Amino acid sequence: MTPLLRMDMDLSNFNARVRGLRGRLLKRPDYEALLVAGNLAEFAERIRGTPYGPYMEAAKARRPSSGGAEGYAIFIEAALASSLSGAFELLARAATKDAARFFMAFMAGWEVYGIKTIIRGIAGGVKRDEILPLLIPAGGLDMAAIKHLLAAKDVDDVIAFLDTWGLPYAEPLKRGLPEYKKSGSLAGMEAGLDIFLYGHLRAVFKSRGRNETILRDMLRMRIDTVNIMTLMKTAGEGYASDAVAGFFIEGGFNITKDEFARLSWIKNRDELASAAASVVGDAALGAMVSTADADDMNLLEEAFEELLEGRLRKTAVVEPLSIALAASYIGMKTREVKNLRLIARAKAFAIPVDEIKRNIFYPL
Repeated sequence: MTPLLRMDMDLSNFNARVRGLRGRLLKRPDYEALLVAGNLAEFAERIRGTPYGPYMEAAKARRPSSGGAEGYAIFIEAALASSLSGAFELLARAATKDAARFFMAFMAGWEVYGIKTIIRGIAGGVKRDEILPLLIPAGGLDMAAIKHLLAAKDVDDVIAFLDTWGLPYAEPLKRGLPEYKKSGSLAGMEAGLDIFLYGHLRAVFKSRGRNETILRDMLRMRIDTVNIMTLMKTAGEGYASDAVAGFFIEGGFNITKDEFARLSWIKNRDELASAAASVVGDAALGAMVSTADADDMNLLEEAFEELLEGRLRKTAVVEPLSIALAASYIGMKTREVKNLRLIARAKAFAIPVDEIKRNIFYPL
């Protein structure tokens, strides 16, 4: 990974670089052109006409023998991951000292995402070459480390590698390992990673500067959404309430530890959504929870992300010289990659366009 402190430029210059990257994001007409592609091959051809074209060609050059729908899927996944990683690299090189502290913390979030993805894949028996395109090299989890972890024979082996490297993620994984071996559930390990990550980020953003305040507010809202999603996902799934209460993450705006513990006793998701909405002080967040589709937790999770990203975009307008512009761009770029992955997978399975649109959140 490129060192995060390569340049020390004024934040206004850094934000000018961010605006340039933002200008390359896809607009709604670009999505419309991709949505009407008849199949995955046509989607791949159309995406070559976007800023993802060079990444598609590079991915194809690395696997020239791949063909058919599976080959296109591999090229597209690899191109999207490479584009996102490349955006991180560009921002990291341009980061001022103030911005670099944010990126160092942000990369920890992608490290956790990568470790979760690897563990889920290995635990679920997914082929390693199918896991790889989903991963984003970031921070200490560069491509060499990713490939090393993918060579692990099982979850225990992944934890052993992380422990050997001295990465702090090994400890929360170790604490959740007995539950996994007993029940096959990864919930304890994943919750442990989240608790560690958000505790680390709260420590990074504890000072009272304007940029830290923006990022801390973003973090506190994200903690609320993670806590709500934990309650919703575990409701009715056979978890003991005491076990769910142990998944609580400190530091949010709206839900206290006692409220979380009380809500964990509600096992019906519709009842839980209503009860959770009543304790959330944020009107927009509460409305999302109260109207949540109990059978589509992924859609609720994405709606939470869109709410957070929208607030960052507004902050970037009000505070144009702040870190909010870069933070909102990262959210928008990540959203774009999620959208394109969704469209590509839908084309592979001939899912109707109207159904695809239901799950897309446009960043611009």
